[in-house]
Amino acid sequence: MAELKKAIEFCLPDSQEKEHCLKDFEGKWIVLYFYPKDNTSGCTREAKEFSEKKDEFEKLGAVIIGISKDSPSSHRKFIEKHNLNILLLSDEDHKVHEAYGAWGKKKNYGKEYFGTIRSTFIIDPQLNIVKSYKNVKVKGHVDDVLETLKALINGEPEEAKEVKSEDVIKVFKETQKPLRSGDVVKALNADKKQVEKIIKQLKKEGIIESPKRCYYQLKED
Repeated sequence: MAELKKAIEFCLPDSQEKEHCLKDFEGKWIVLYFYPKDNTSGCTREAKEFSEKKDEFEKLGAVIIGISKDSPSSHRKFIEKHNLNILLLSDEDHKVHEAYGAWGKKKNYGKEYFGTIRSTFIIDPQLNIVKSYKNVKVKGHVDDVLETLKALINGEPEEAKEVKSEDVIKVFKETQKPLRSGDVVKALNADKKQVEKIIKQLKKEGIIESPKRCYYQLKED
């Protein structure tokens, strides 16, 4: 069995500027998620979906904690505007983001900059990280986390996510740039062998091409 990684301790203020530390939640399951910015479309959807499912998480003995670089006052307005009921903490100097690997170089419209990498961590009652998600796609994510948490609590092996050709094609369409197979695996949080098999088949069918070694993209019409 792989050695469990201990969650890194932190203390951050909430929307009312009350400080919360990770150790305060020892004995509970923790869903810790990092998101880029209050009131943006994806972040709003993620926060609302976690809020809607809060009761189900609580029945499993889990608390939901969201962290962003926004200030406590920004969180306060965000919570009030969307009737959120989850705990949001402010990491304005992004030090906690960095500690959890949720801060890094990003690229948009050819421009590189540093920012939040949307990430989620499931932490057990002994404060060990037992599951992590990087470069999260918001759609379906909250349900995925909930089902994974149920499986972890019940001691069930996590099922590999079934990936279809259209899922892989969608990743290439959304990124619109050459990708390695590993990039697709991360984007889909899927089995590496399964993704590589689909890429090989799509290449054979002439749907994708390889512009350079180990990189793939949709074939232009």
